[in-house]
Amino acid sequence: LARCALFAADLSGDYDLIDRACGYIRTVEPNFRNQAAAYLLSPPRTPLCRETLIKLLSDGSQDTRMAAYKALKGLKLTDDEYRIIETYYRFKAADLRGFVTEFMEKQSDEALSGTIGRLLDDKKEDVRCAGLDLLAHREAVSDKKPLTGQHIDRLRALVSADSVSAREKALLDKLRDELGDV
Repeated sequence: LARCALFAADLSGDYDLIDRACGYIRTVEPNFRNQAAAYLLSPPRTPLCRETLIKLLSDGSQDTRMAAYKALKGLKLTDDEYRIIETYYRFKAADLRGFVTEFMEKQSDEALSGTIGRLLDDKKEDVRCAGLDLLAHREAVSDKKPLTGQHIDRLRALVSADSVSAREKALLDKLRDELGDV
């Protein structure tokens, strides 16, 4: 039934029907989810289509994530959409983390700085490591602004923390090599 709704919405071109079909997308098999992301929702014609694509970016299927990424990568995202995508660092899929990083780097310097700060303050190691990766990449790109005092303070707090993981320590050492003593 869900597949029929998706096909009918696609054939009709009716935006209301497409929006209603968005509610069914996550219930169908991965093959149909990635087709929906690639054809039905791309380009997103309504706010619900955009929201659905952003949710599909974190889908369990790599093909669906790729289809959603391709549909979203050329769009100008809102601050709220960036914040939603930022939360996907909690997942371990390497392709998804790469997509998230690419989206985060499209933000303004100020917004990216806020993202890095939130990531570094997170309780989960994987998320903090994503913040360190973003910070290292930001420092490596010559056209970006250098570290702010706020980031240096956060790095110092991480360095002095007792619970720094081996991965975080390696990333911190890499940052130290690039930036000098933090």
